[in-house]
Amino acid sequence: MANIHHLSPIRGWDNERGKGVGIGYESGDRERLPIVKTPELVQKLEAIHYPALIEIVTEPHPDDPLRNIVCDVKLVRSLMDAPKQ
Repeated sequence: MANIHHLSPIRGWDNERGKGVGIGYESGDRERLPIVKTPELVQKLEAIHYPALIEIVTEPHPDDPLRNIVCDVKLVRSLMDAPKQ
């Protein structure tokens, strides 16, 4: 198996001790999704110019039905592409 890491916004916090502002994105263990490592899926992932927006198709993880596993991806847009006008 392999993993896809996705970016999520850094969360700020606010409590009686102070306040923290989250700016930017992070990729931690919570942002890691296992993938079904098939030759077709690996080829699709290798062809993408990252960073990119992708749609993922998931199915229940075979070892833990409470988690998901990525079984397919569809490129929405590479962020390296010129913006459409």
